[in-house]
Amino acid sequence: MNNTFRFQKELNKFSKISEDKAVKLAKKALSEKGWDIEKYIMKKEESDEKWIITFEGKEPRPPGDEMTIYVIKKDGSIKVFIGE
Repeated sequence: MNNTFRFQKELNKFSKISEDKAVKLAKKALSEKGWDIEKYIMKKEESDEKWIITFEGKEPRPPGDEMTIYVIKKDGSIKVFIGE
């Protein structure tokens, strides 16, 4: 393994998206979809590769009134799942 590759691998360990940044990105995605954040309860989970941020509608809520957002730690990209 050459030194450049080893250095880049070490650098990647420290350049992951923080929990605070993941929450900001998820809230931005929620508002961009036109959802009012005040009407939702946020839950957070973490895996090795991503943050999982879920917004569930406050009770009483209709079925499917939730949004789950994956924030990929290595680059901050997001995947949005509505009503799942």
